[in-house]
Order: sequence, then structure tokens, then C-alpha cells
Amino acid sequence: MSTTWLSEDEQKYFEDACAKRHVDFTTFSVVVEEEPMTAAGVSAIKRRVRVLHIPSGVAKDYEAEGLGSNWIADFARDLDTGFFTTKS
Repeated sequence: MSTTWLSEDEQKYFEDACAKRHVDFTTFSVVVEEEPMTAAGVSAIKRRVRVLHIPSGVAKDYEAEGLGSNWIADFARDLDTGFFTTKS
């Protein structure tokens, strides 16, 4: 397992999701972990994105693998519901 950063596109979409909701993206820590997967001769990369809202201490992991994966849309929905702003 290795740790990487967001791609330029992902970073832009992440910042846009925050801006549309009047949330400062710098209040989040984002870590991407990648793990190579090999199955039946097909290589893929399994990605997990951990988003931590620093002020509240609330974190969530998002699966980000394969075509059609849109963890940023899931993150945006969590912003809409107030998931990161309320501490359990």
C-alpha cells in the first residue's frame, strides 16, 4: 500500500465541491492510499481516499477505484448533509 496525493483534476473538483457549499477546503486533510490488485491477468489499482475535517475531527473513507467511481460526488453529498460539521 502506498500513499499518494489527489490528481490535479480531483483536487479541482474537491475544491469546487467545497466552494459551492461555502466550505473552506483547507479545513480538510485528504490522504489517498493505493494498492495494486491483480486478478485473472488484469491489473488495477484499488484506491481509498480518507477525508478528515480537521476542526471537527470527523473522517470518512471513500472507495475510488475503477471507471464510474465518483468519490467526490459522495463527499459533496456528505457536505450537504452536514456529516463533517457535527461530531458524533
